[in-house]
Amino acid sequence: RKLYFPHNNIIVFSKELAEKGITPYLSFFIRDHETRNMVWVLIAEDQAGDVMRVKTDLEEIPAVGIARMIEDRVATSEISGVMLQEFLTMLISKTTDPVATPLRILEKAGEKKPLIEGTAVFKGDKLLTYLNTKETRGLLWVKGDVESGIIVIKDPQDNKISLEITKASSKVKAEITNGEYKIKLKVSTEGNIGEQMGVTNLATGKMIAYLERQKQEAVKREIEAALKKAKEYKTDIFAFGEAFHRKYPNNWQEIKRDWDNIFPEIKVSIEVDSLLHHAGLNLKPPIPVKK
Repeated sequence: RKLYFPHNNIIVFSKELAEKGITPYLSFFIRDHETRNMVWVLIAEDQAGDVMRVKTDLEEIPAVGIARMIEDRVATSEISGVMLQEFLTMLISKTTDPVATPLRILEKAGEKKPLIEGTAVFKGDKLLTYLNTKETRGLLWVKGDVESGIIVIKDPQDNKISLEITKASSKVKAEITNGEYKIKLKVSTEGNIGEQMGVTNLATGKMIAYLERQKQEAVKREIEAALKKAKEYKTDIFAFGEAFHRKYPNNWQEIKRDWDNIFPEIKVSIEVDSLLHHAGLNLKPPIPVKK
């Protein structure tokens, strides 16, 4: 049958092809009048054609099921969901390196199932490395793309507590002081108490303040993990270069050619503001009465 491209949901590149460079294979998708730019870009661990042989739990068509999975993971801030238009914007940018969504095929009980998690990191149009789930959310905190999700911390008795993310935003400020390049990052996040494994009463002013501090530290660790990986591979996926370009356009003309070496040396200060609004319908944990 004649292909009907407006129904396309995903574009999948193999890891092998992505490592060589995917620019030659993008031309058709941005030139043809029938294709859409609002499709997800994925990097398959093995052959891209293997995606056509997987089974998803809720959809008969693999591409439709995978697209729904991406939407779910984006909503919980577990992946960097990138559509073709955004990927192209990052690709042609002089200040930002692209990212995409990685895809693995796992075999369970004789059936092949898709696994989508983390971030595929590029240098130009070539696949360079991957971010895990925590590093991915660190990237999303910086970019202001965290929609929701769960942060797990511990109470003073070492019991786990789940904090729900309901709102997040970020501000990136570039500074050049005495020839030193600095980024001031401020992240604001709001949320609720979702679950606890212990019996400590969390609905007190003292405990709320404690939980907010723990959440701040957790967010900061995720950001630092993403920064460490990006600096190690000299790939500016945070658009820090764009921040310097906007504020110091004249300086940028001098440093843009050496940005790969400047980026790992940038000093990044991280400030995290955290607010917890609700403790749920039951303020106190259900503690059994001793008989």
